[in-house]
Amino acid sequence: FQSKIVLLFKKVMEEKKKLVIPGDIVGNTKEYTPGAGTYVRGNAIVSSRMGLVNIIKPKTTKLSGPNLDAMDDSDVGAAPTVIIPTLCVEYENKNQMTIIPKKNDLVVLRITRVKRRQADGLIEIVNGYPLHVGGQAFSGIIRLQDVRLANIDAVIMKEMFQPGDIVRARILSLGDTYRYFLTTASEELGVIGAQSTSGHTLVPVSWVEMECAKTGIREKRKVARPTPPKKMKI
Repeated sequence: FQSKIVLLFKKVMEEKKKLVIPGDIVGNTKEYTPGAGTYVRGNAIVSSRMGLVNIIKPKTTKLSGPNLDAMDDSDVGAAPTVIIPTLCVEYENKNQMTIIPKKNDLVVLRITRVKRRQADGLIEIVNGYPLHVGGQAFSGIIRLQDVRLANIDAVIMKEMFQPGDIVRARILSLGDTYRYFLTTASEELGVIGAQSTSGHTLVPVSWVEMECAKTGIREKRKVARPTPPKKMKI
């Protein structure tokens, strides 16, 4: 029975597209056109939601304007084209294998409530894999003392997290039934996706602030270090 589970897990792994979460850098504007579920930060294309990376079949676009000036005589009469793949992050609606979180696992949770001494949330991803849709829900708790390593006494929970935030954390221990104590006390842990009070995407600008992509207004958060870019294959 155990060997069958292992084989099934390997099959799912081999067939699965790349799973990303908000804040992951999925490509750059030199190679791709940003599509649904992404936004641009500098030259980077960044995921704005949890889902699967999809590279849409390149489209053919005729050159015009200054691009025509760069053509030589041999190009006259030809049909100049530019290949523009579009990079999207699509929602995943398929059922996933049931995964049971354990100590030291890296998880992603959505904050549901922020109290004076803790933030509560629902765990959605464990070690890069989404939990089974419609299966058992696991709750995560980030206590005030587990938010960061330094200046713990100065931590104000509502300045660290807000309901709806997507947070990368690590499991410290199991609390009571189906609840886990989590920590964000590391540079790579913290908020990786959030919306501003006006409902627009927040973009990280420092370890303690995010900026609304539309209004430019900044909000305080315990920000995670951005994920380094990875080369995408077409």
